[in-house]
Amino acid sequence: MQARTTGRGGALLGAAAALLLAAAMPAVAQDGERTVVISDLPLMEQTRIAAEMDARNTEASELLEEARAHEEEGEWGRAARKYERSGELRADGDGLAWQVYDMAGRAYYFSDSPGRASRMWEESAERALIFGNVLEAAHGYLRAAVAAQEAGKRVRTVELGWKAYHLSQSPVLTRMQREELQAHLSVDAEDERG
Repeated sequence: MQARTTGRGGALLGAAAALLLAAAMPAVAQDGERTVVISDLPLMEQTRIAAEMDARNTEASELLEEARAHEEEGEWGRAARKYERSGELRADGDGLAWQVYDMAGRAYYFSDSPGRASRMWEESAERALIFGNVLEAAHGYLRAAVAAQEAGKRVRTVELGWKAYHLSQSPVLTRMQREELQAHLSVDAEDERG
């Protein structure tokens, strides 16, 4: 049975499935005896996808410029929506995506929409993790937790805060980076009451 997927996530879903299957293989197979095929699309399909991505990238860039113009005018709500749409158009592998979602979070926050800001900062964190940018991902989750707290979303605040906390433990961070992140996190409920 073959699953049919469409849109941006289709190729990633296929790649994820292939990687998942590879992870279940014996260690010998993982050491190079087998190759994981992440794209075996016909040339015609690759060309179609490339043209579609070019069009999406052009629109995303135009929206980003419009959002920046709205932000300069102090039109935070309009800027936020355009930043968000620019982020949505970007592929998971777009290195600018996490930054665009970070800008969307800031714009929603300044437009007094902390719940929406939280979702944008969470997306920013997830996109940063795709590139292994642990520090920016931790900052994204931390911002998302703060915004969720302001929106009165206690469970979401805790979930996002734990994500930031776990990333703050990463050995890829410097001691100063870990301390800076942990200064904004508390795992002791007494701190909040005191």
